[in-house]
Amino acid sequence: MVVPWATGLVFVGLTGMPHPHHLQNWAISLMSSFQINLDAFDDQMQQMQNQQNDQMQQMQNQQNDQNQEVANAAAAALTMVLVTVALIVGLVLFSFVGMCMYKSNVHDQKPAISGTPMVTGTFHYGICDCFSNINECMCSFCCPGIRFADTFSAINPSTSFWGAFFLFVFVNMVPQFLGNFLPQADFGSAAAQRNSQIIEGASMVVRGLVFGVWARKNLRAKLGDPNPSGGAAVDAVHWGLLSCCALTQESVEADIGADVTISCPWTLSKGRTAVRGREVAPNDYESLIGDAVLLDGR
Repeated sequence: MVVPWATGLVFVGLTGMPHPHHLQNWAISLMSSFQINLDAFDDQMQQMQNQQNDQMQQMQNQQNDQNQEVANAAAAALTMVLVTVALIVGLVLFSFVGMCMYKSNVHDQKPAISGTPMVTGTFHYGICDCFSNINECMCSFCCPGIRFADTFSAINPSTSFWGAFFLFVFVNMVPQFLGNFLPQADFGSAAAQRNSQIIEGASMVVRGLVFGVWARKNLRAKLGDPNPSGGAAVDAVHWGLLSCCALTQESVEADIGADVTISCPWTLSKGRTAVRGREVAPNDYESLIGDAVLLDGR
């Protein structure tokens, strides 16, 4: 090993390190002797370099596109969140303001129930006569909790307006709470549809028992029904299947007993106006015959 290294050092010392220009000429001569086309080699190297640059540019463009898509998706999601929050806040504020206005303009101004319009044991309006009182129907449809709170607290003076409202909310939330104990299922699957049907069925049963049997029994007794428990089964079915119609029916009956008319939005008028000839103001018929008068025989 010593001899080759020593020989190399002697060569470098005597001749000097070959100049780079000489090395390039030697390389060209060597490649020419092997018939290597230097221009083609340079072109090939340039093509390879261009391909690499194109690939890098494509990768950069794809990365930019992906980043833009992610940014657009994030912006869309943030927009939806903001819109949802704004809607929820607006709905809560509107509902709270609406409840306060209804309580001050309607509930607090309503006189106590003094008439007994259900002395015959029947409602003035049938379960499907909602549109006979379109304003009161819209009140029940758009603001069921407020309408229930107004009616229930009117027939149960010991219960406040807000207590009746939160009772309505709580009863409607119970079936949803029970749904948390059902097996988890993917959205849109048969199991999820079955869970939804179970929750809806439980909701109808709870509404029928609480609002149809218990609350409506109190309403019937307050409005003079001689047998307030006699229609419990029918009342339960009405509240379970046709809750909005049942709410309209009994809230209108309570308004007849208080001799007032309620219309949207949050308007109270003293005195009832006959609708389709089915009712007269309690003060009028009590002064005439002392009982509720149904002009068309219902």
